[in-house]
Amino acid sequence: MKRLFFLLTVLLALALGACQGSPPVPEETETPPPAPTASESTETPSADPAAPEATATPDDYPAQPTASAPESGYPAAPEESAPPSAYPPGEPVWVLRPLGEQCAEESTFEYASLEEAVSALEEADVNVLASETVSLMVCEACGCPTSDHYRVQIMGEDVETVRSMGWRTE
Repeated sequence: MKRLFFLLTVLLALALGACQGSPPVPEETETPPPAPTASESTETPSADPAAPEATATPDDYPAQPTASAPESGYPAAPEESAPPSAYPPGEPVWVLRPLGEQCAEESTFEYASLEEAVSALEEADVNVLASETVSLMVCEACGCPTSDHYRVQIMGEDVETVRSMGWRTE
């Protein structure tokens, strides 16, 4: 028992000794030079004569440049137009759509079967090349999509049409 008490006392002493912080660092007696005032100029000549002069306060910064007419010699900015489709016409593209949402009744799903989804696409003049049902990893919570998805291969020119119908590209 005496040995255990002695051992615990030594370990406690070591732990307390190891936990002490480092000794305080003595402060230097030198004080930093005072900051120059706005009236004093502390500029040093720069190597680049074209470099702008330093400003004394943030209020002296120049105003932000504003958009102006392009300088002569520059072409005019292009007009805004619709971005080109990322899917070239004539190339096959796979699109997906979940059967529905988790915790919802199956009767609320928009398409009861893959065949019904394909026929809806064909009615919208979409060229369907292939179709299948796949299972994907999704969150397990009400409101998340079901893990089963309809997967359909279409042509690139039909991507915007199927997106408007709720499908997404892979």
